Amino acid sequence: MLQAVRHGDYAPLAFYAVAVIFCLALALDAGKINSRIETRLKNGPQGAAFRPVPTWLFRYYPIFGLALITVGLLIL
Repeated sequence: MLQAVRHGDYAPLAFYAVAVIFCLALALDAGKINSRIETRLKNGPQGAAFRPVPTWLFRYYPIFGLALITVGLLIL
């Protein structure tokens, strides 16, 4: 990613910025988005599979995704 920025290609950096904002919004539960997703999954047709999942895992799961995106972009 850093090499792409040095050559004037800012697409990976823009993608990373959007991913950071999205993952932090989910982790901080801005606008109760994550709570609504959790409620729909736990009360939906496959709710039995999601009911044992603790609430903290729904809250911090996007941070793990952000770590994977960071590693992927640094490797590229």
